[in-house]
Amino acid sequence: MECFQKSDIGGWQENHITTMVIDAISKGGTYLEWADCPQRAQWKAYKLNGKHEYNYGDIAVIVKIWLTSASFVEGIAFYEAKKQYFKDQNPTGFRALKTDQLLRISRTTSSSQVLLYDADENQGARATALPTSFAHSLADSGFEESNGRVLHHFGRNWILVLANNFRGFELDFSFDAVTTIKNLATENRLPFVLNTQIAALPGIDLELDEAPSYLSGYSQIAGTKSPPDLGAPLPTQSPGPRY
Repeated sequence: MECFQKSDIGGWQENHITTMVIDAISKGGTYLEWADCPQRAQWKAYKLNGKHEYNYGDIAVIVKIWLTSASFVEGIAFYEAKKQYFKDQNPTGFRALKTDQLLRISRTTSSSQVLLYDADENQGARATALPTSFAHSLADSGFEESNGRVLHHFGRNWILVLANNFRGFELDFSFDAVTTIKNLATENRLPFVLNTQIAALPGIDLELDEAPSYLSGYSQIAGTKSPPDLGAPLPTQSPGPRY
């Protein structure tokens, strides 16, 4: 909502919104545990220094999942961020959705989604993720402009999808996809990268190293240096906005 309310000074731009959203998520914790699941995760977020190409997606989540203390698998998830457009404060649709870009992204990885940023003074803000294949088909049919908010009905709240990524689910584990995403980061073509490590079971050490070499062109914008004191009391959390 803060980004939306600062539209007149450039606040309603995808990269700025993404930076603010990642910062907000990181304040909820970058070392994660689940009460009803065995996984633990630690993540850091990096932002590209300088400009990037617009031919690829915006956010890459690169995940290393330690199945034992000696064996791991790697997977990725990919998000292309698009903002809602407005005219006289009325939503006019996600008009920047382009079928050729969506087709290219969907061919890069099976785990790609479009991230829709939207805001309303009365109903609040939302970030909805829907599969790129959905978005491609709908954009090809003209749905991205037919109704300002109909696309939200085809997706889910992004934080729910991202939480699954942080547990090691809804990822593309293919060697080609993982290699392609790392190469795009090396070539400074991705604006944001979330570097994540997961311990699949209790008893596996979890420590996120410094930025890997393929992120040499990036600056860290979120992530703790080490896990918090697990014996410390948890902070009181507000319920936050309802979507």
